[in-house]
Amino acid sequence: MLVLSALAVAGSACGGEKEGVAAARPQVIRVGTSEFDGNGGVGFRLNVRRLHITPSGWRVEAMVTNATAARWTIGRPHVSGGTKFGLFVAPTARELRASRLEASARTTRPLTANAFDPPLPRSLAPGASWSGSFAGTGQVPAGSFVSVVFGRFTSYSPPRRFPAGLLAITSVPIRAT
Repeated sequence: MLVLSALAVAGSACGGEKEGVAAARPQVIRVGTSEFDGNGGVGFRLNVRRLHITPSGWRVEAMVTNATAARWTIGRPHVSGGTKFGLFVAPTARELRASRLEASARTTRPLTANAFDPPLPRSLAPGASWSGSFAGTGQVPAGSFVSVVFGRFTSYSPPRRFPAGLLAITSVPIRAT
């Protein structure tokens, strides 16, 4: 499945915290996944080591590698210094499938990162990686499922069948208890 083009950047924000839903307990989830989001060997390698959930926020330890021949800029066109790294959160794993996210126009997740260590580069050249942690505020609801989001990536010369702006998203849901 080509999540990258299915979630070409368009649409509006959706989601957020629901009243009456308890926050997940503080925890460290050892994820240890390595996924490829792309098509025909072209795309992004996404490695997620851990997800930390705290009473007031969350932090992801991860690495993203550009496995395309294009240079990708990291950022949000209308938010100076902003990115779309963060979490998609849903009550069921099924709702995190790419086709469901696209159908609901959930191309901006309710939990967006506002801290990076080390800082993100402005772009990723072909074959380049960024490794570190990103974190944000906002509670992850107890019992919810999470997908990790990397991006927004923008290229003036994207590979064939890729949109000029995209998000790279993990396909293996993480359960927060």
